[in-house]
Amino acid sequence: MMDNLSSFRHILVIEDQKARRIVALEEASYSVGRESTNDIVIYEQVVSRRHATIVRVRLSPRLDTYSYRIIDGDLEGNRSTNGLLINGKLQQSHNLKHGDVVIFGPKAKVSYYIISTALDIDLFNPLDPEQFELGEETVIETMIADDNNNSTLINEESLQARDRNDLIRLASFPELSPNPIIEIDFTGNLTYLNPAARIKFQSIEQEKLKHPILAGLLSELHNIQGNLLLREVVIGSEIFEQYVHYLSEHQLIRSYWFDITARKQAEKKLEYRAFYDTLTDLPNRNYFDENLEIALVKAKNNNNLMAVVFLDLDCFKNINDSLGHKVGDQLLKSFAQRLSSCVRNNDIISRWGGDEFTLLLPQINSPEDTINLAQRILEDLKQPFEVAGHQLYVKTSIGIAIYPQDGEDGETLLKNADAALYRAKERGRNHYRFYSSTMTSKASLLLKLENLLYQALEE
Repeated sequence: MMDNLSSFRHILVIEDQKARRIVALEEASYSVGRESTNDIVIYEQVVSRRHATIVRVRLSPRLDTYSYRIIDGDLEGNRSTNGLLINGKLQQSHNLKHGDVVIFGPKAKVSYYIISTALDIDLFNPLDPEQFELGEETVIETMIADDNNNSTLINEESLQARDRNDLIRLASFPELSPNPIIEIDFTGNLTYLNPAARIKFQSIEQEKLKHPILAGLLSELHNIQGNLLLREVVIGSEIFEQYVHYLSEHQLIRSYWFDITARKQAEKKLEYRAFYDTLTDLPNRNYFDENLEIALVKAKNNNNLMAVVFLDLDCFKNINDSLGHKVGDQLLKSFAQRLSSCVRNNDIISRWGGDEFTLLLPQINSPEDTINLAQRILEDLKQPFEVAGHQLYVKTSIGIAIYPQDGEDGETLLKNADAALYRAKERGRNHYRFYSSTMTSKASLLLKLENLLYQALEE
């Protein structure tokens, strides 16, 4: 978390719909959002215009130690629409630590790293021969002695063609590094492989530029020259992160490889947990909210109707209490599967929590479409569920809110669909109800009466 200004560097690896790129944090603060006026732009539709702020924080009275903190929204107290999902948890602010992952949307995330300038950054710059004490003879002897299938030079001719500076530069490479290091010249010839690269990519000398780890590097020569290029390469079941530096002075392209398969698998699990319910495998509330916002934007632009549906299982608590939570969980999974068979391909089902589920119908021709859906669900539930040797008949209550007549924002539509759900329960359960404004009026009146009754009892 702490950092010495001269020894470490803070970086963000940003992955969104546009590209994958690196931002080195050097300023005192950064605005983050989808608008182009932000210091850091995230290209994802569900990201707020001013989604977050990153500020430098001193962690010690010493002037050379600091960290960065990410804050939801801007510094004026305006929060983002969807919040900050950091390492799988929604947070308003967070002191960033090495390896933290901030998810801004289904296709937008930022990873934070603290890297050693001496170890990592300098690797991407040409090495100065004067910093090494090795003499020319020692350098050459070292390289020739490593010729038993471990030589880092491609062939003997290339060894003879090297001048003293080149030999010292090559001898300075971390030969014992467990990570592959590869170098080609600007014409595409292999000029350097460390032992780890030879072991990991055994066919590279035969495939050369056709090998996945070298493919495309020359085509970026004029675009990236003088700058660091970071890309991911998938080879079979493995995923590698490749840091590439185009060295104009030496007419070389040098790349460093890191196996990030385990990290990507962990990130995939983390992202899954952030947007999916682990019991039913349905999307969760976070996923639903984000897609609801997207659907609203499209509905407004295209002037079409859409619907939000709330439903839950009638008397589910009785099943949990009498047969146990294990049976209850299995019933929820079976219910989710049956519910999925009732909707269209572009509709979204989510488990809202407990025995509550939500449906998003992003485009409907008329309210009649939601009636057909509700009737399909009620009809399908007439068939019992077979769970752990029990035959269970399940009923559901359904509440429906239509855009734009029942609300023009996500929060209002959800609230009104929920109100319609509870009106359906009042009318005997196993029914569907559309929202009407009288439901909200009644709910407000009941709340007012409850407060007055509580105050009277207190007095």
